[in-house]
Amino acid sequence: MNNRVILLYVKRFSDKNSICNILFDNCNKINKNYDTISFSYKLKKIFCEKNKLDLNKFMNYFEYKNLYRNELTSYYKLTNPIIYANAIKEFIDNSNKDIIIIDDLRILLHLEFIKKTLTIL
Repeated sequence: MNNRVILLYVKRFSDKNSICNILFDNCNKINKNYDTISFSYKLKKIFCEKNKLDLNKFMNYFEYKNLYRNELTSYYKLTNPIIYANAIKEFIDNSNKDIIIIDDLRILLHLEFIKKTLTIL
């Protein structure tokens, strides 16, 4: 599928959900289907599996995730960040959506990976 990819670079606590909601509304107005993905999703999924944590709760409840923030950060520093970039590429390659929104671009390595592996329009 020939997807359009939108990258959002936002700082923590900057209300990316509001930005995403504006994008969702615009996609709906022009009849484009969309999906969102984040570099951190794969990290959080692996971290939760390793530590037997509830992924849904981890993804949706700030207070719960914040209990493990230091451990998550330490775990991330021990891993290869390309793992998470590869997960994004796989998601995009397998998507049938018109627009993919990557909602957590935070490190230069991820941007460089996207530039090398996707056609940016």
